[in-house]
Amino acid sequence: MVIGLLILNILVGLFIYKTTSLDLLSSLFAAVPGGMADMSIISSEMGADTSMVAVFQLARLISVISIFPTLIKQVQKRMVYNNSDQSDIASTIELNIDKKNCNYSSKNKEIILTLMIAIIFGVIGKITKIPAGTMIFSLIGVAGLKIYSNKGYIYPIIKQGAQVVAGAFIGSSITIEVVYSLQSFIIPIISMIIAYTIICGLIGFIISKWFDIDIITAMFCCTPAGASDMALIASELGANGADIALLQVTRLVSVIVIFPSVIRVIVSLQ
Repeated sequence: MVIGLLILNILVGLFIYKTTSLDLLSSLFAAVPGGMADMSIISSEMGADTSMVAVFQLARLISVISIFPTLIKQVQKRMVYNNSDQSDIASTIELNIDKKNCNYSSKNKEIILTLMIAIIFGVIGKITKIPAGTMIFSLIGVAGLKIYSNKGYIYPIIKQGAQVVAGAFIGSSITIEVVYSLQSFIIPIISMIIAYTIICGLIGFIISKWFDIDIITAMFCCTPAGASDMALIASELGANGADIALLQVTRLVSVIVIFPSVIRVIVSLQ
């Protein structure tokens, strides 16, 4: 899945580069199948056109959430598969949140520890000069904390605050010139959406055949959107939500850790 999406990212990015006025770095980041905020922040750190990256990422995200579930539902009508292993992801998430909030005092300490680990590893990542090193090392540090000690928690309001800051950062890069220039990017954006729709469906089909995963679950795993969004939508259609959440998180982590370094190498060869 990751290899297929990486190849697709490179091909679509090169197409955008050849058909628009965007530089190669911005074109490649515009086609990365990651989160809009993540890619905008990382692309800005590496010197890309953040505003145009955000526009392409937003268009892809909206199209994926709008198109993919509908297409997969059509496939579902034509396929017979075993849906007895469904996972109630929504209930599990709510249950975990309830448990997390039972002891505010211990959670406050856990939040402080989480933020300290994130800051320390983020600084280390910044020093290494690795592309997106700040985010990558923070992610690795907190993930390691959670895996080995089962500690690592952030209140939802902090996550919402981070989203507000990220939104402000992206919004401040969009100027009236960017809005006026959008008409010249309509065809590349539509082409990107078509490419992701066809190729991600093909990757899902290959995964289903090679690894004995039902086609609906495999297609949802390859859908380039948010992990929680796809897991919840998939559960409604009878797919294995737990598997989808796992592979979606793997995709997102791989995108943050691997893709920026690959993009830097490609740009350096220009």
